[in-house]
Amino acid sequence: MSDPVEATPRQLGWRRFRRHRLGFFCAMVLLAMYITAYLSDFVTPYATDTRNVSAINAPPMSIHFIDKNGQFHFRPFVYGWDRSINPDTWAREYRENPELVFPIRFFYRGEPYKLWDLYRSRPTYLQSKMTNTFTFSAPIL
Repeated sequence: MSDPVEATPRQLGWRRFRRHRLGFFCAMVLLAMYITAYLSDFVTPYATDTRNVSAINAPPMSIHFIDKNGQFHFRPFVYGWDRSINPDTWAREYRENPELVFPIRFFYRGEPYKLWDLYRSRPTYLQSKMTNTFTFSAPIL
C-alpha cells in the first residue's frame, strides 16, 4: 500500500487563499498595479519634464462615446476646451466645446523615450492630438 500524498504547508495556504474571494481579488488588483508600474515607460505618454502651458490647471477630460446629437461612436473621443479667465477671481476656467471633437487613438506616436533605459521607442498607449499639442493622454486599464 502506498502512503497518501500530503499537501505541503505552502499548498495548503494557497488553497485557503484562493477560497478567500476578497483577498484573491485584492491580490489581482495589486498584481495589475505592479505590472503597470513595471511598464510605466510605455503607459505614461510624456517625459517627466513635459508641460502643456496652455492647459495648466485644466481638469481631466471626459471620454465620450455618444456625441452631442446622441449618436454612438465606436471610437472614443474627447471634446476640446474653451478657456476663459474669470474677471472676478482671475482664475482660468475651462468648458467643454462640443464643436471640437478629437478622436482617441491607441498606440499613437508620442515623444521618444527609452523603455527601461535600454530600448529607444516612441509609441504610447493612448492619446488624442489637439491643436498640435497632446492635451489628453491616459491609460485604460
